[in-house]
Order: sequence, then structure tokens, then C-alpha cells
Amino acid sequence: MIKVINISSRRQLPRRKRHLVVEWSSKGGTTFFSESGRYQLKVGKAKHAFWSIECFHLARRLEFDEIFYLGEPDFSTSTGEV
Repeated sequence: MIKVINISSRRQLPRRKRHLVVEWSSKGGTTFFSESGRYQLKVGKAKHAFWSIECFHLARRLEFDEIFYLGEPDFSTSTGEV
């Protein structure tokens, strides 16, 4: 089972655990990265809702135990509609 943890700062990330981080951008879009920096993916605002769900499958395939969500998501579209 993958544990999901919300954090507000990169300082809260553990040092020696395998994990995936989902970092929300204030301008829209998302960056996904692993603790080692080996895996990194940046997606635009139009696709970050899809990849936020897909990150669970990615974490499972990479055998990570935890996903950290950093920042606040914004799922609105560029027109202001949800």
C-alpha cells in the first residue's frame, strides 16, 4: 500500500526513503520526481490532473512506499472553468 503525505516544504522530505514527490506549480503544471532525482517529469497545467492519478501507478512500478504532495493544486482550466 502506498502512503500519501501532504507537505508544505521540501525540508519535510525524508532523507533515506524511496519516495515520489508531486510538486504543484503556482503557475499551473506539476513536477514529479524521485528522491534520488533519477526520475523527473514536468507536465503542463492541462495534463497535471491525469498525471496526479497516474503517479500512483508509477510509484507502484518503481516500488516506492510513499508519495509526497508538495504545494497546493489548481485544477482550473485557463478559461477559469472547472
